[in-house]
Amino acid sequence: MATLVTGGTGFIGQHVVRMLVERGDVVHVLRRQRSASLLDTETNVKTFCGDIVDPESISKAIRGCEKVIHLAASARVWAKDPKMFYHINVLGTRNVLKAASEAGVQKVVYTSSCSAVQVIGDGIADESSFREPSHFLTEYAHSKFLAQKQVESFLEKGVPVVTVYPTRVYGPGRMTDGNAATKAIALYMRGRLPFMLGHGDGIANWAYVGDVARGHILALDHGRVSERYILGGENMPLKDVLTLIDNITQKKHVRLNLPEKFALAFARFEEFKAERFGIRPFITKGWVESLGKSSPYSSDTAVRELGYQITPLHEGLKITIRRLAEQQ
Repeated sequence: MATLVTGGTGFIGQHVVRMLVERGDVVHVLRRQRSASLLDTETNVKTFCGDIVDPESISKAIRGCEKVIHLAASARVWAKDPKMFYHINVLGTRNVLKAASEAGVQKVVYTSSCSAVQVIGDGIADESSFREPSHFLTEYAHSKFLAQKQVESFLEKGVPVVTVYPTRVYGPGRMTDGNAATKAIALYMRGRLPFMLGHGDGIANWAYVGDVARGHILALDHGRVSERYILGGENMPLKDVLTLIDNITQKKHVRLNLPEKFALAFARFEEFKAERFGIRPFITKGWVESLGKSSPYSSDTAVRELGYQITPLHEGLKITIRRLAEQQ
């Protein structure tokens, strides 16, 4: 059985590809020319140079595949041309789903984002809490919402799609835009990111990358068509996550409270530089507002239906910190 993985050279994607190969699957990886990786030397991995915005390259890569995992997306903080998010995340998703329809694949797993939905209620959110957002804080979130609309359209046409929603993913792997949490951990450990938004009370759901990658494969094998699955981990405030890092490294790192109004002012300055000089901002106003919200999630549906398993946060952080130390 062959499976096409888009975004297979990315943070989550490389873990997915290796897990598929380890169980004996043949994997087709669609990658851009500049995304050469160690996957080229893997047995049972066939790489195809191309892009999800190029339908012809998708058609070549999907030939002979029975299943698809569509991970490819742009998760940047900012783009000089905001239309880039639409072209890659929306039109690219449409191209992949169209190719899957024409190839008659058995199943597609589409990687969405929790930022693409609005959660109703105050407690821990699950898939039943999802609602259509009334507004979007970032271009990325808006594009992922529109991409989900493409998924719904192709589901109506009979294309068998399962959607997964990773939460805040961290862990060892490529330092891509999709690995922002690990980048932040590394900066904190080096004393280059000592700030906590507010008092660090905002709760996030921290998902270990190995769990999320395995969750994609479980969704491929056992996910119900048209169903949605949150692939997450433990819910924990940032201040407690930083305390775990201090305990693991046996070092008390500098930690400063940053009021949201100052963070927003800094973000506006970063956006001004970006607009005036084309310099990529460290963060934007929308991302500050997004990170400032508490976002606890439950993966109970994935645990119950897929057999999804969660690595305890302290264990995942130990692995991540050890790998970061090895890279220095």
